[in-house]
Amino acid sequence: MRFRNLAIGIVALLMLLGVTPAEDKADGTLQVPYELAKRRAGLLLRVRINGAPAVMILDTGSAHTIIRPGVLGRDAPKVIPADPGSKGVGFIGDAVGHEVQLQVGEWRWRRPVVVMDVARFLAVYDDRVDGLLGLDFLEEFSSILIDTRARKITFHK
Repeated sequence: MRFRNLAIGIVALLMLLGVTPAEDKADGTLQVPYELAKRRAGLLLRVRINGAPAVMILDTGSAHTIIRPGVLGRDAPKVIPADPGSKGVGFIGDAVGHEVQLQVGEWRWRRPVVVMDVARFLAVYDDRVDGLLGLDFLEEFSSILIDTRARKITFHK
């Protein structure tokens, strides 16, 4: 019994120190680094969309994952650039649903996203930003831990 309590204590200590036991990774846990946007508040994740590198803002206030049309290259639908909403919240413009392969770290999903020309809104960032990872993406997980010191996000299935 003493050894079991010691083992539990060691695992708890490792987790407090930010060390994830190897079995957690095989058991539905993904840990990825993030960067802070240079000029604006924002967590930037390096992802792949249809195999191409992209930079996305992790946006808990966005209901949907939104990507710029340019991310899709020649397959991009034509959409009118978005404008601010009349009530000062969000933006209004053409939006087209499009299925993409989204890769974060080693995990991949085939999922629908919103394609919208939000370049005007993303221009406030000094960083190249290709879109927003919204609540529809976050709901893929049971929990998400943001470690601000280590600048890592841990996603739990």
